[in-house]
Amino acid sequence: QEARDETDSVARGLLAGTPRTLSVGPLDSEDTIPLGTDLSPKCYFNPWASHLLPIEGVERKLVQYNTGSRVIDAENVGFSFGSEVMHKRNSYDHEGVRRAVTHFQGLGIHVHIVTKHADLKALPWMREVDVSVAYNSTDDLILMRVAREINCPVVSRDNYLEWMEDPRVGDDLQQWMRDAKDLQVRYSWGSSA
Repeated sequence: QEARDETDSVARGLLAGTPRTLSVGPLDSEDTIPLGTDLSPKCYFNPWASHLLPIEGVERKLVQYNTGSRVIDAENVGFSFGSEVMHKRNSYDHEGVRRAVTHFQGLGIHVHIVTKHADLKALPWMREVDVSVAYNSTDDLILMRVAREINCPVVSRDNYLEWMEDPRVGDDLQQWMRDAKDLQVRYSWGSSA
């Protein structure tokens, strides 16, 4: 009889939800979490939880975006390292990208790189990195599409304003770029680079 009561309780709980969501809760609790909600503390998209929290702005976005990943603008990072650290004007240096990758991996963050330099893929420190190679001047747009697909912050100093206003870019990507810009990771090279 007790097992049947628990089964009936679960069935009533499942049927009591709104038609748009299906929730599962512990047998002895009123708490519910919608099915499909990823509870990983670092890597998830959780709009359900973000609207339950009494927070706004960037704090809410931290719950809505995959903070366990980063998409690195390798062109931006490589050229800034070449110019600011190596003091070579208009010079790209893989070392800046390596340092950025090492930094984020050291924090346990998965890294994806968008670059025009296909030779990056062959470097030994790139084994655990996902790479997208852009073969033309739309590397920034590819970067944003990859970041939207992963739903994670971008590492770059670029502001991407031209793409947010470009009529050739879809409204959905432009909106994602506007929403995600507060989480963009801007960087600087310290005295030890």
